[in-house]
Amino acid sequence: MDTSSSFLSTLALGLIAMIIPLTIAASASKAAFENRGLVPFFLQDPTDGLCLGLAGFTICDTNSLWVMAGRKDEYSFINLLNPDENQMCLEREKGGKPGGKVVGGSCRNKGSKNWLIEGPNSAGYYRVSDKSGDLCLTRYKGGGDKDAKDGSARVRSSMNMQKCNPSKKKRKGEESGYVQLNLIETAVHDAGFFLESADGKCFDGNKFVKCDSGSSSVLWGIGFSFDGKGRAHRSIFKYKQPDQCLTISGDTVKLAPCSSKNVMGWGLDSTGRLSFDNERKCLVRTTSNLGGIRKCTEHFEHISVSIPREADEALKKRQEYDQMLVSQQQQQLAVEQNSRNKYQEALSAKGYY
Repeated sequence: MDTSSSFLSTLALGLIAMIIPLTIAASASKAAFENRGLVPFFLQDPTDGLCLGLAGFTICDTNSLWVMAGRKDEYSFINLLNPDENQMCLEREKGGKPGGKVVGGSCRNKGSKNWLIEGPNSAGYYRVSDKSGDLCLTRYKGGGDKDAKDGSARVRSSMNMQKCNPSKKKRKGEESGYVQLNLIETAVHDAGFFLESADGKCFDGNKFVKCDSGSSSVLWGIGFSFDGKGRAHRSIFKYKQPDQCLTISGDTVKLAPCSSKNVMGWGLDSTGRLSFDNERKCLVRTTSNLGGIRKCTEHFEHISVSIPREADEALKKRQEYDQMLVSQQQQQLAVEQNSRNKYQEALSAKGYY
């Protein structure tokens, strides 16, 4: 639901420690903007339960999961799995002007940089804006005078940027507001995830084996980095051995140090293709259950990302701990306020006020 009520606080997502603690490298070295251990999350419209995706609001599944990655130009929303390097980031078209569409675009484009998440407000919701905080993400807004009189023909899944708040001298047809969103983090960060085949086998970097959450060999994590041209690259690393990444060599797939050349470039599309090199090469499975690499146009093994049950339990425990900290802070603030009230009452009784 679009609204123009003000938010209580403005924070880049990387600073919302109580909601999503991000791990962002801060050195000036070559790896300064490599983001490891980012927490994937959904941005969900509470009015209909749909989530922000690359092409509008859609079903909440792995294709609509995001991470907010630190870079030289503040923060970018990167789709967790989409393999197309031209649609990896959330982008503001028209250079971020009012009425401009929001789409999946290249992370090197200007409109893919300098995003903010603001909130929560008093109702616990968030909003998405540009760095200035003047333009906000909206749903089915007409933009300018177009369709301003009759909103019935507008597309429910559409998304664009509008002024967060009305102008002091509102122009004819001007629209403003933003969509309030739930920020829902997933358990991927807490215990890793499986790369699972259609018949329930998990890939361990060499072969397909039984999915055993007690075995670190089948648990994975995702990392991102930006190159000198501003393009984002995705790596898949061993959750318990974060210095070991998935890579390819000819027709084979293997593990290699994450500092190696051919570790960036992985992605998983909606058809289940785990691909490398911008969807040119795909993971396959031989009759002996070994992993291999073939052209995506020829063969691929259907892969899905699944989360171990233990990850949900770990997430629940962390959320309970965060809630406890918030409760303790609120209690402390209440105690301090009570002390100030008593002090003022004492001064008033003595005639100072």
